[in-house]
Amino acid sequence: MFNRALGVVIPRETESDLFDVTYLRCGDHNVDKTLEEQIETFCNRLDSHGHQHGQLILSFYESRLKKGFFGLSKQEEKVVWEQWLIPIRILFTKSSLQDPAERSRRQDELEHALNDRILWIVRKVNEKRDHIPPVTISADSITCFPFEIIIPSATDSSWNFDVFRMLRPPLLN
Repeated sequence: MFNRALGVVIPRETESDLFDVTYLRCGDHNVDKTLEEQIETFCNRLDSHGHQHGQLILSFYESRLKKGFFGLSKQEEKVVWEQWLIPIRILFTKSSLQDPAERSRRQDELEHALNDRILWIVRKVNEKRDHIPPVTISADSITCFPFEIIIPSATDSSWNFDVFRMLRPPLLN
């Protein structure tokens, strides 16, 4: 989210509770709150259904007025200009690894893989910027481009996600 922040932001360095990983947040309480709520919803859905994998879709969009029927009315539409399909796979739980040495080894592997994915995302975000729309509102009024997070259910059809498969990095192993 930090890489899609607008205007002057005060980055907030954050350390992961689970891994020895540090990342930046854009420093906006509303953005952080939305992200935390969606992540919690995603985790609860995995737990309640006993799934070991799932996906999140992060979309950045701009709102445009669309002319309605014969131009008599106008309605707002979301025009997505960037979308990320984020696959998540649970490899192990604390209770599944009883051997402390094995747990430590797996933790180190996951930290390394997570760091690699974060760097991959930062490179992709920074190298492809031509599609980002111009800022047409005051950057003082918002911190980040408008975004939404979609958590597809297990019953959703996956045909519309095929387009986004090229944007995602390989799954963590």
